[in-house]
Amino acid sequence: MSIGLPFLALVDRTFNEQTYESLNVNYLNHFDVTSRLNKIEMPILNIFGEKDLRFPTSVTKTFKQHNKNIIDYEILNTGHFPFLLEDGRTKIYNILKDTFF
Repeated sequence: MSIGLPFLALVDRTFNEQTYESLNVNYLNHFDVTSRLNKIEMPILNIFGEKDLRFPTSVTKTFKQHNKNIIDYEILNTGHFPFLLEDGRTKIYNILKDTFF
């Protein structure tokens, strides 16, 4: 069992609509990544899970329209932290190896 799984189970039990609204009002509404995203010149690998419910993947999929160096990589059958599971880490390693090396 991954050490992150008990933590994620706790997050899942405590995350609710009030928590999301608090994050949205206090943080997400003030966060503007697009104003600086087009200035980044190095390659960016945008990794997200297919079943991500914490952060809408539809938002991260729009980032590449602001920077041609962004590569989207969606890991199927995973959630918000695909890198915590060994299968996710293997897939991330392979895409890094195939894309950048």
